[in-house]
Amino acid sequence: MTVREIFGPSNPVVMRGDVEIPVKALAYDSRRVGSGTVFFALKGLASDGMAFMPQALKNGAVACVADRASDMTLTPGTAFIQVRDARAAMAEAADVFYGHPSHRLHVVGVTGTNGKTTTTYMLESIFRAAGKSSGVFGTIQYRIGGRAVTASRTTPESTDLQLMMNQCLDAGCTHIAMEVSSVALDMKRAHAVRFAAAIFTNLTQDHLDFHHDMKQYLRAKLRLFESLDAGTPAVINRDAPEYERVASSTTGSIISFGVHSPADVTLEDCRLSADGFFGTLRSPWGRHVVSSPLAGAFNVSNALAAISSACSIGIPVDAAIKGIAELRAVPGRMERIDLGKFSAVIDYAHSPDALDNLLSSLRPLTRGRLIAIFGCGGDRDRGKRPMMAEAVARHADLAILTNDNPRTEDPALIMNEAERGFGSFTAFEKIADRREAILSTLDKARDGDMIAIAGKGHEDYQILGTQIIHFSDREVVEDWKRQKNHERSHGERAAPLLSHHDELSIK
Repeated sequence: MTVREIFGPSNPVVMRGDVEIPVKALAYDSRRVGSGTVFFALKGLASDGMAFMPQALKNGAVACVADRASDMTLTPGTAFIQVRDARAAMAEAADVFYGHPSHRLHVVGVTGTNGKTTTTYMLESIFRAAGKSSGVFGTIQYRIGGRAVTASRTTPESTDLQLMMNQCLDAGCTHIAMEVSSVALDMKRAHAVRFAAAIFTNLTQDHLDFHHDMKQYLRAKLRLFESLDAGTPAVINRDAPEYERVASSTTGSIISFGVHSPADVTLEDCRLSADGFFGTLRSPWGRHVVSSPLAGAFNVSNALAAISSACSIGIPVDAAIKGIAELRAVPGRMERIDLGKFSAVIDYAHSPDALDNLLSSLRPLTRGRLIAIFGCGGDRDRGKRPMMAEAVARHADLAILTNDNPRTEDPALIMNEAERGFGSFTAFEKIADRREAILSTLDKARDGDMIAIAGKGHEDYQILGTQIIHFSDREVVEDWKRQKNHERSHGERAAPLLSHHDELSIK
């Protein structure tokens, strides 16, 4: 495929140089450029890709693409392409280069503040129950058939996304469950993807460091539904205040799901417990008993979204129900660890609404005290920090305010900003070291207590300044559990667990 064949359909502003030269690869990072590569010079938040075009050509690029003019000197066998929108052009070029893979797959896109990851895992389980091979792209991993890669971002960049969809085809996949973040939609990473169905879970405050206000945040989400072909299933949460706005943005076929509002798909006679939920599904596909081992009212909503979208693209309802029942856990999402006389729950909740959902779900399942350990991310939306503390104060008996990923901000200042949200709630401690916060709480736990460790979920790292260190909430809890079991079985005190500073020095 030549440069002209790739960019001709997008009607570029300028094409100069050798546009008949074959293309071997696409890249947006000059360090990933090799012989025969087309380099996309994107304007980023910190740097301008046009400054790297000379290096890309030196590394073997056959063409550079930008959305501004350039008078750069071209050598034989190279070209410069000026386009109206570099990100859109990159997505369209990747779609052409990899043979329009989404047109040969059933891609279900899931967007919303909360629930995206769990919904995609539910979809994967449903596809498996239906005998389908699928890929999953999201916050935790990118899974292509039997191969898994740690996710670098929730939604891959467009060139990576189209490549991975092509790899899904090669691996025999027929379906993909994909998280589509608001940032990705704004940055056109999913541009040119043909979706078989799209899901809207909810919208609550998050990512305002990027979107600036809730209006822009919602506007980004709507891009997914505006992109749908006419008649494509648009699966929308009827309980969300934004339902009408989302529904009016698309020419897709609306399927509503909800727990509290009249909807096309709902769960009647729902019973919640520590062992999951149970109820009667009422839907266009009939009435059926549904159960899931995933606890929490919010997982009822996630399950309805997954069932609705799967059935709308032809998956039998029996397979959808089986898939929901067979999904035992999602990494870092309401992940319960039995510690004998009390329990800990690891969860990714890092927004006010997510914390509210987590703690309100755990409250009726708690015999003793509900203890919340949480922190707020640095270099991110500062407005949600006191709101997170306010959510914790509504439900918890005791709160431990600690670090999340402080990044380049002063951890003490982050905690001070969050603390303002506690108001008259005084049952809290501030322990900056996250490991110490967890271990101290575990040591002081009583019979029947429930300890919610929120914010990091599946993550196995912590960002301190510009340094990334290994850190896992789950590993800290499991190490504590092993040590206590050792002490009980040997009647002696085991060696102390590593402190946060010990880990830093080892690294």
